[in-house]
Amino acid sequence: MATERHEMRLVQRFSTGAEEWKCPECGRRFIILLEPAFQKVVLETGNDRAIHSGGSGDLSVAASQPPAALEEINPDESALDPWMRWMDEVNFGSLWDEKGPSDKDDLSQVE
Repeated sequence: MATERHEMRLVQRFSTGAEEWKCPECGRRFIILLEPAFQKVVLETGNDRAIHSGGSGDLSVAASQPPAALEEINPDESALDPWMRWMDEVNFGSLWDEKGPSDKDDLSQVE
């Protein structure tokens, strides 16, 4: 199946420098602010499988691949194993026990 390609159109520029963009094919809409730090707020998702591109003046933006769907992301959960073991060893749960920390956690008895 060929991936659809859609071209975004600039709808308006706001006095703040933000720009509203819209895809006439699927209705995707977002607002971007380039300065002082890039921000993007998606107003309408539209077809999130399509490759969207667009440009204004000398600036042109295109995605080379559509974003991966969440169900396709399979992180290696074993990478968290050392952290999970460490958290079990530290026993953070005892910090919130009603009884308070155990005697071995009492720093006043350390010589």
